[in-house]
Amino acid sequence: MGSDAPSAETLEAAFARGEPAALAVARARAYTLFSSWIRRGLVAESLPHAEALPELAEALEPWRRSREGWDLEAAAAAHQRVLGHEVFPVASAFLDPAGRAGGEVTRSLQDLLQDTGVPWDPTDEGPDHLAVLLDGLAFLSAAEAEAHRDGRGSTADAVRGQATRLLQRGLLSWWAPFSEAVRDEGEPFFARLMDLIEALLTDHWAGADTEREGEERSALASPLAQLLESPACGLADIAEHLTLPHGSGLFLSRRSIRDLARTLGVPVGFGTRSQRLETLLRSAAEVDRWPEGIGLLIGRVRSAEARMATPLAGETWIERLQQTRAGLESLRRVTLNT
Repeated sequence: MGSDAPSAETLEAAFARGEPAALAVARARAYTLFSSWIRRGLVAESLPHAEALPELAEALEPWRRSREGWDLEAAAAAHQRVLGHEVFPVASAFLDPAGRAGGEVTRSLQDLLQDTGVPWDPTDEGPDHLAVLLDGLAFLSAAEAEAHRDGRGSTADAVRGQATRLLQRGLLSWWAPFSEAVRDEGEPFFARLMDLIEALLTDHWAGADTEREGEERSALASPLAQLLESPACGLADIAEHLTLPHGSGLFLSRRSIRDLARTLGVPVGFGTRSQRLETLLRSAAEVDRWPEGIGLLIGRVRSAEARMATPLAGETWIERLQQTRAGLESLRRVTLNT
């Protein structure tokens, strides 16, 4: 990171001046810093930059030791829990029909990196990893700043256009459900990090002078109500649908499913997220708490709708959540025979 990471003063001054080169430099540094926190979490090297950002001051307090400085082991554990185990920071988890990496979503983002001139090391994270995409925006922002400094306005515009493509197709198509899921984990540092990244993306997008494309709309799966119309639909199908953002608009982590089960007082079992949710639903039906269980899921969807109602989300993900909520309302009225 070194001197390339931003301080609050550097960013403030750059945006106050409004100079294209200064803005691009500040943006590049911010993307680099935020990428490092997605990839590695808070480490000794980046701690001074976190302390310098007023927006993170309160979020750092849980990791402060009274006499011994900072508990970076606790910070590392939080990073592993939130982004290593619970919410996967990869586009495929949100856009692929099966939620798996290595398919069409991964390939399309690899092509996008190549088309926009962003270097990518195939021995590191996949091209659909959030840190890789943030690094790509940092690379293009730095290239834009250099072009401005050299007086090559047309080149700066062209690079900015490439960054806009990467921003829209690489990040905005899945940012809303990802950031909502991270915030739902309740870890202050990463919740605030989502706010900081979103503010940066919003500012970058506001200056793009282009409109949102609707490519993600056609990629989404059928709504829950359509699935329920099938006579062969069972609890496993419902659980799988609800745990795949591609279809439901919602990302349910293992922790969130466990919390739902604890509230209901039913077991959650083991296995994949969909298997755990299936166990929860079956157990709720067996103890006559089916309406309450579906009601908790409806509440989770409503919470996601409220948090995802931002300019970056667009209409698609909100519509998907509304369709899921409507399907759950119908499902709550069903008498289930177990």
